[in-house]
Amino acid sequence: MGHATDEWQKLSDAGPGGILAKVEAYAAVVAKWLLVQMGLVGSFAVHLILMLIVCGLPYGHGERAVGLATAPASRVWRRATAPTSCTSRVSRSARSHSVSW
Repeated sequence: MGHATDEWQKLSDAGPGGILAKVEAYAAVVAKWLLVQMGLVGSFAVHLILMLIVCGLPYGHGERAVGLATAPASRVWRRATAPTSCTSRVSRSARSHSVSW
């Protein structure tokens, strides 16, 4: 208990300038922390707004959004499953020129 009262006595003897000198060191740390926290809240708000926009567009124009999302996939699927005449020619020529060991 003696240490705390000694510190208070030193602060009161130093006057307002002494108290300001002690608080000033911590004020910079607290201000920096508050700025970082405000930046995080702002970043969260931007992500929230973007998420609402991205989710709202398909909700408002659902059929068009589904068509846009599935069109590339269906195009790839059609190409992958479509038979080509080139494939049969290559396999036939590969069989006729195969080398037996």
